[in-house]
Amino acid sequence: MNYQEGFETFKEATKYMFQTNLTDILLVIFGFVASVVILVVLPYAVSRYLASKSTRKEFEVIGMQMGLNEEEIALLCKMDR
Repeated sequence: MNYQEGFETFKEATKYMFQTNLTDILLVIFGFVASVVILVVLPYAVSRYLASKSTRKEFEVIGMQMGLNEEEIALLCKMDR
């Protein structure tokens, strides 16, 4: 086999190997969106939830020290948001 025949065989093989279709494109887009959600949105949502939970706990501790009941603490916490 000479070099030209090997190159033509390689060219034909890669012509069929790198054809894209809609499924491949959608898979790449889905992977990108999933990675953005996992790496950006999910940590942001978790940190917001933990911050909200921490704030609620602080309101409860300080409210109890001030002699407030649960309804008053809930109202103050709701007004803070």
